[in-house]
Amino acid sequence: MNKFRYTDTTTNFYEIYKSYIQPKIQNLDLLLKTSTAPFDIEEVISVLDISRKEFLAIQQELEIDEIDKKSFFKILNSSTSYIGNLVTRQFQLGTGGIYTPDSIAHIYALDPPAVQKAFNILGYTRATDRNLHIVFKHISVPKYTFLYQ
Repeated sequence: MNKFRYTDTTTNFYEIYKSYIQPKIQNLDLLLKTSTAPFDIEEVISVLDISRKEFLAIQQELEIDEIDKKSFFKILNSSTSYIGNLVTRQFQLGTGGIYTPDSIAHIYALDPPAVQKAFNILGYTRATDRNLHIVFKHISVPKYTFLYQ
């Protein structure tokens, strides 16, 4: 979330998820499902929310000429992209749609005690894809302001 600045107020994580994360995941999914290789560089940069400079550095380092699905995921894994890192952590854990406080904190880079507190309030020991949004609504996070660059 390198394009955000902390402010002195809080919100719930669901608001962050709904306004920033979910649209980025949907755009990533759309790119992979509807575009054909080679993918447009500008689309990849936009979906991953990284700078052109970072993209070109990764492309050069990994010696990628054209971006297909395989090279897209290599770029995603090598970038500083919050969404890219989130997707990578999700795949690494392979939760199968069942989440613990620790897995949610890890995947979304959240404060583990804040996630545990939400679980305690709700009386949950685990969450599923169906009720994850309820957990998100009970996770208090600092409010961030998007930095226009």
